Amino acid sequence: MGRPRGAALTAEQVVAAGLAVVAEQGEDALGTASVARALGIRPPSVYHHFAGNDALRHAVAVEGWKALVASLPAPGDDPADALRGFARAYRAFALANPALYRLMTRVPFDPTDPALLEVTARGFAALQRLGIPPDQALHAIRALRAAVHGFVDLELSGQVRLGVPADDSFEWLVELGARGLAGGSDGR
Repeated sequence: MGRPRGAALTAEQVVAAGLAVVAEQGEDALGTASVARALGIRPPSVYHHFAGNDALRHAVAVEGWKALVASLPAPGDDPADALRGFARAYRAFALANPALYRLMTRVPFDPTDPALLEVTARGFAALQRLGIPPDQALHAIRALRAAVHGFVDLELSGQVRLGVPADDSFEWLVELGARGLAGGSDGR
């Protein structure tokens, strides 16, 4: 990867190198030393931008969340179709980026983390367009994410292999959620 000689290293370059390390070597390989190697620099140079491995992992995970949200389709008029699109895009992102997705789901975040405020705001805005009442938005996000993440986590761990194709089981899960949304979102 490297950077041009004499050019000042930026935080964006460090994060890009971190994303490449995760994609090529897995989430456990991500650290200041591996990123420095990828950039052809000494590890202390990374510390000018990130205080250590935890800060670097956080920044790379945030970029992952931004990429995931950017991959989600814009919701249309039908809330059930929007839910289907969200679930399918979420799964597609996770399966296409398994190491990054694992990192994203393992790095703890504070709900008020400024780096994720845009991502969170986009998620809540999408739910509002789906007709989810504001007082139920957090419940909806947690339920939807738990269902899709649980399935994806099982799939990435190789635990969805019995008889029926994983795609069929996922579509069954998506339809269950879409019918639930169409039947009302009060959780009862």
